Amino acid sequence: MLKYGFGAKCALGMLVAAMALGQAQAANKLTAAEQKAGFKLLFDGASTSQWTINWAVDDSAMKSPNTGAMIYSKEEFTNFEWKIDFKVNDGGNSGFFIRTKTDWYCDGFEVAVLDSKNGGDASALSDGANGDKLSAGILDVRTGKNFTAGSDAPIKRSGAIYDIYPTTKDGILIPKGGVYVDVMKPAMAWNSMVVWADGKHVETWLNGMKVTDFVVGSADWLARYHRSKFGNNNNQCGDDFATLPTGTLVVQDHGAGLVIWMRDNKIRTFTPGSKLTSPLADPAGATFSAATKVKLDAGITGAAIHYTLDGSDPTEASPLYNDSTGVMVSKSVTLKSRAYRATFTASDAASETYVITGTGIHGERLGEIPEVSLSQQAGRLIVSDRNGLPFSLDLVTPTGKLARSQAIGKGGANISLRGLKSGVYLVSLHAGAWQNVRRIAIP
Repeated sequence: MLKYGFGAKCALGMLVAAMALGQAQAANKLTAAEQKAGFKLLFDGASTSQWTINWAVDDSAMKSPNTGAMIYSKEEFTNFEWKIDFKVNDGGNSGFFIRTKTDWYCDGFEVAVLDSKNGGDASALSDGANGDKLSAGILDVRTGKNFTAGSDAPIKRSGAIYDIYPTTKDGILIPKGGVYVDVMKPAMAWNSMVVWADGKHVETWLNGMKVTDFVVGSADWLARYHRSKFGNNNNQCGDDFATLPTGTLVVQDHGAGLVIWMRDNKIRTFTPGSKLTSPLADPAGATFSAATKVKLDAGITGAAIHYTLDGSDPTEASPLYNDSTGVMVSKSVTLKSRAYRATFTASDAASETYVITGTGIHGERLGEIPEVSLSQQAGRLIVSDRNGLPFSLDLVTPTGKLARSQAIGKGGANISLRGLKSGVYLVSLHAGAWQNVRRIAIP
């Protein structure tokens, strides 16, 4: 082990620098699934030529110049999925606008971007007539305390439709059972935003969660709009507010020292109701010496992926893919997957064949790998780690779903098996290059 002398500090610094370089090189790229889905970059990490103003490039990101000028895309868009990674400084305030022409204020609504804790508008509440009342036990990151139950929800935090819709879990309106959420990360941390515009149907996603879901021009939209600052001041923006079918994208430079950075700025256009692209599997089908975890990606926000492991074509009744667990392939199978999204045509079925040839036990010498024994007792899996080397354990169901996952250290662990259906389960033990696959029967 290195001690933190001069040489170690230099080595650590070189490692940190190399990691930072790798992260910078990874940014502003399209994944294979995004390429297949039809995305294109609006910023390549060096040039802002697709925008009307040349913002500075700072650490492979576009940085607002703090002049108060709005930046417009040179191209106009109609139906699209716009992805942006962004961060703001302490108190930062900005906004993303869609389908604008010349009047950014009244042409298209604003998707708010705001430092939740110190942003100047972060405490602004929705109009009580909207019914956006907060439940008990919801933490306000601005104060570090829970909101007062029954009070109005904040309506200008990141992901909200500024002064019209607050952010709620899965975009469900609070009067219809929705729960207010604020998933914005602290100042100077990177966030991911997606604006999905399919005709008048719009969704916003923040850090992987859908936080608004609405229809422009609906009765609910109009009622909220006329209570907002855009419509309640003698209807200053008019009844055609945000109704342009096509327009540019706009990003606000708020000025006054409030700064936004953007990277991974990308967009794809689509025809409403069109067929989705089929998912890509990583790794692709091949021969493996051990159980293998497979990731699936359709490259499309909000697409649900259903899969099968028996070679049949998936339907919406087939198992639903979970990206946090992936699909554990423990025996030779044909994995088929298909993407679904409401109002769109399901993708064609993608197919990959995996051949598993053994248990995949690895390790340079016996003394350098964990010595593990497994037993069952009173509805629990008893894991003994006889030489104290740490490892991880994944328990996988007969259908390939992850049932339990736990890091095991010195002394082992007792893992509850309660609630699991009977059958033969896969136990994947792994640490670094070492992997040992075993099976247990749960009665």
